[in-house]
Amino acid sequence: AQHVVGAIVDDPGASRDFAERAAARGIEVVSFEAGGRFSPALVTGIRSYLRREPVDVVHCHGWKADLAGWMARRLGLGRRVPFVGTIHGWHGAVQGDPRVRASEWLDAQVLRRGFDFVVANSSATFAEAEAMGFSRERLRVIHYGIAPLDWSVSRIATERLEVRRKVGVDEETRLEVCV
Repeated sequence: AQHVVGAIVDDPGASRDFAERAAARGIEVVSFEAGGRFSPALVTGIRSYLRREPVDVVHCHGWKADLAGWMARRLGLGRRVPFVGTIHGWHGAVQGDPRVRASEWLDAQVLRRGFDFVVANSSATFAEAEAMGFSRERLRVIHYGIAPLDWSVSRIATERLEVRRKVGVDEETRLEVCV
């Protein structure tokens, strides 16, 4: 029998939708409370769980989870457990926020040096990670699992007519939408 655990690093106000959908499918969900900030309790909670449960692979996602997972691993799990991380690209330099840049720099160091395998969400992110010194052998691209929309001319024309019909606007009337 396969044992699957969905582990959530929970920040206040974060959506519980993912955890609820996983639990509804019979997946055991374990929540590690982070209290909105990084905390030693998060590290010890993850470490205790990984020492106690027969987890085969740990997948961390996001700088806080990456750092906490890496620290738990460094403190010792009593056995070898492969760690996988996911990157979406680092944007702190573009945003100009020094706190974002610092957390992204730390995340890159932890992933590059302390994880067995890193998933990039695009070829551009793969190239960015490789330029930052990530080992090509430990990097893979896995694109988002979202089906692309049908942007064909006929689908757009059909949808345009349907929207105009729903809002009661004929084809001759100029329709503007602000999002």
